Amino acid sequence: MRLSLVILMFLLVLPGPPPAAAAEARAGMFNPPRNVHKIKRLNKRVELQYQVFGGGFSVVRANFNITFSKGGYRATSLIQPRGIGLILAAGRFDALVSGRITSGGIRPKSYISNGSGQETPYRVTMKWNNARQLRVSARPGLAKDRLRDVKSKLRAGMPDPLSALLAGTVYDNKRPCRGKRRIFDGHMIWDLRYRFIKLEHFKRSGSGRFSGPAYKCMVKYAPVAGYSKKTMQLERKTPLPYLPVWFAPVNVGNAAMLVPVKIIFPTKWIDAVVHLTKARINGRTVSLNGLSSASRR
Repeated sequence: MRLSLVILMFLLVLPGPPPAAAAEARAGMFNPPRNVHKIKRLNKRVELQYQVFGGGFSVVRANFNITFSKGGYRATSLIQPRGIGLILAAGRFDALVSGRITSGGIRPKSYISNGSGQETPYRVTMKWNNARQLRVSARPGLAKDRLRDVKSKLRAGMPDPLSALLAGTVYDNKRPCRGKRRIFDGHMIWDLRYRFIKLEHFKRSGSGRFSGPAYKCMVKYAPVAGYSKKTMQLERKTPLPYLPVWFAPVNVGNAAMLVPVKIIFPTKWIDAVVHLTKARINGRTVSLNGLSSASRR
């Protein structure tokens, strides 16, 4: 599995209603239908920086930027190993998507993803027409049997990874952590399945760490189509476990987003922890202490 996919898939925000709690109102939650209307009127840029720590060292840096403008969106991601992380996967992994925000859901128009520094660099381009029909160009391409598998399971409206991230932040800010979301990255189809655990409060632990209310969820990655027979057999015999992820509500103008602030997952070599380490709204750095009250302007 590509390192970029490992990081991105655990940064996705997902739908489903948690138990109602008075603490949610204090956490800055908004009614999702009204929130979509507010998001469509935004003219703001949100920048999020994450670091993956393993064995006490920063091994990967990931940047996610989302620009809202006149009912449209443009989102980018850049993932780069660093330090000892270069031993595991040297290279650069980036993606760009643009589209429209509608009352009925996210409507991507163009998605591009690139990866370099691997044994086989890749490039994926996906374009949607007004009828939501998808055209895909992927290098390297899939083997014929895997391609047939993907085509048999691909459905209209299935989001790319970045649009899935945005859909969760915009539409599901009051309903995280239940059910699943199916995603297509141009090569493979996969599910993120999840469970709501509880609303927690992170105590202050330094300027580079989030503090405040956050939803604790359990998230599982599940391959669906486009994978090798060995991968699918392994998933059936020994399914990948659910992993803990925390999502925090963040105010952007009069709208709200859910932002992943911490993820814990094991790797073959070490247990890794992903932390949100920096946030900016319209170029202004936002303190991670009390992030959920950020930028109502």
